[in-house]
Amino acid sequence: MVNLNFRTMLNKFLLQKIDERFRFFVFLMLKIDVEKFRRIELSLSQKPPYPLSHLPRRMFKIVDYLEHFEVSLLNHLLLEKGLIRGVDFEIYSTPYKKFILTVKPNIKIDETFKILDKIRFLSQAKNYAAKILDEWQVKENLKPGNVDEALYLGYEILKEKNKVLVELCPRCGKRSPNKVYEKIDGENYVVYVRKLCCGYIIRKNVPIKRKI
Repeated sequence: MVNLNFRTMLNKFLLQKIDERFRFFVFLMLKIDVEKFRRIELSLSQKPPYPLSHLPRRMFKIVDYLEHFEVSLLNHLLLEKGLIRGVDFEIYSTPYKKFILTVKPNIKIDETFKILDKIRFLSQAKNYAAKILDEWQVKENLKPGNVDEALYLGYEILKEKNKVLVELCPRCGKRSPNKVYEKIDGENYVVYVRKLCCGYIIRKNVPIKRKI
């Protein structure tokens, strides 16, 4: 019988390692100065909550419910684009441990939001990586490089799943809502997508066999 406390600790450990490596790859991809980013992240963590009723609304775009990492990333990218905090944009902390960004409409702002959307999409791979690592941990001990491998496989699952979700139904040719079911089946991560237009089911297998 598995000790639940041990299982919880293991899951927290895996999630922390996955998040650390995901951040590393984001920094690498966006060529981010890590020390500068950490200073921004620290300053925002010390920011007191702001009365939400006082937020400026006129001529400003508001993006709310931002995570600490997301808002720190936006702050860094906007500064790199030459925008000035307190003039072109401002960040507010909420009592709910989330953040709000207010910005003046600007083409540089739109470009930055597209980057955030991409990072949010890629971050879904972390959930798959956690499931894969949890599966591997049952058989053997975790080794260096396994987190990177699991994140890569998580991205492959995400990519294959998204491809099926956006394509037309192979049977009737319609664009349709989808119902998704996923599971680990042996050495494969299996994604079942049921097209609700006519009930056609697509199965995608992504091999997740652990490299030795």
